[in-house]
Amino acid sequence: IADKLSKEEMESVFSKANVKLPRSIRLGIVKNIYCSVGDVVKPEDTVIEIDDEYGRTQSVTASLPGKVTKICTHIGDKISSGGLLMKISIPKDLP
Repeated sequence: IADKLSKEEMESVFSKANVKLPRSIRLGIVKNIYCSVGDVVKPEDTVIEIDDEYGRTQSVTASLPGKVTKICTHIGDKISSGGLLMKISIPKDLP
């Protein structure tokens, strides 16, 4: 149903949230991206895998339910702690 709303209606019903590389990972390389623009994600869904500075694979999960509106990185990109990975739209009525 969200696909049929105008931009103004979308802004009145949905907020925007950013998914960032956790501060616990100082530097990483994007290994896999598990969602696409338009996908709906739930809390704890793995959205991206990162190889951290020690060569360990770390999962980055969604913290809120929503629809992916933009993926801000690509496989192979180096990302620093707090770096933007993707943007999602979330319903405003969530606590």
